[in-house]
Amino acid sequence: MPTAWVLLAEGAEEIETVAAIDVLRRAEVDVVVCGLDGPQMVTCSRGVHLTPDRSLEEALKAAPAEPAAVADVIVLPGGGGGSQKLRESQVLYFKPIQSELPSREFVADRRWIGSNCWKYSVHAHHTL
Repeated sequence: MPTAWVLLAEGAEEIETVAAIDVLRRAEVDVVVCGLDGPQMVTCSRGVHLTPDRSLEEALKAAPAEPAAVADVIVLPGGGGGSQKLRESQVLYFKPIQSELPSREFVADRRWIGSNCWKYSVHAHHTL
């Protein structure tokens, strides 16, 4: 079964987050919603509260050591506040931990990074 991680950060756009989760699950993709700052509830851009399945750090620790096995797709929902947090994330982009999320390697391995709206600035900032 294909796998997807939807990354959830404070200030994310709720429609883009929930729509991505819903469409992927309907397509029978194993979706894990990963909280960028931990497993606690997140307040989205319009005040909707969403709770991740686990923290991104927990997901990384549970992932296989092989970078390409992390997920088949990583989804970065839009939203100004959430985008800024994703852009500034040291966990998401090249933090030197054993099972780092392999952004450039992920792209080189022809895997997918899905994004909406502001995420293009995240990609440009990290030259993906």
